Amino acid sequence: MLDIGIGTGNAAGLLVNKGFEVYGIDISQKMLDKCAEKFPSINLKMGDFLDIPFKDETFDLIISGYALHHLTKNEKSKAISLFNDYLSPKGAVIIYDVMFYDDTELYKGQEALGDRYDYDEHYCIVTDLKAFFQDAGFTADVRRLTEYVWMASATRG
Repeated sequence: MLDIGIGTGNAAGLLVNKGFEVYGIDISQKMLDKCAEKFPSINLKMGDFLDIPFKDETFDLIISGYALHHLTKNEKSKAISLFNDYLSPKGAVIIYDVMFYDDTELYKGQEALGDRYDYDEHYCIVTDLKAFFQDAGFTADVRRLTEYVWMASATRG
């Protein structure tokens, strides 16, 4: 299993405790150091969605939590297409993050969040995310978990 944007490893740690072999990448060495302290069995490297440093690995599962919003719309599309290079034939992807169903909901969310909203983030539009997965050859299901948090699960085909 690969966790992109692993942070301190909270999500990946749940899978380590269930016996998964876990790999993780993050752009922050500080986060990787904290993750290594908590979960020494996780294979950790610096990297991101567009630079996955495990070139010879294939994964049954790729997960990412609260990291996709750091990518622009074009980068999101490219990253999702790159998943094909790292997934086993029956592999799956799970992404959870702050997302909005469409542009109208994004604008309403920006107004509601006010000063708490970071305008430098690139929050995902659900309809775009579905299209990115479809264009990359995945079947995706995207579900709302809370007012602002959505989860996408995707498989090939």
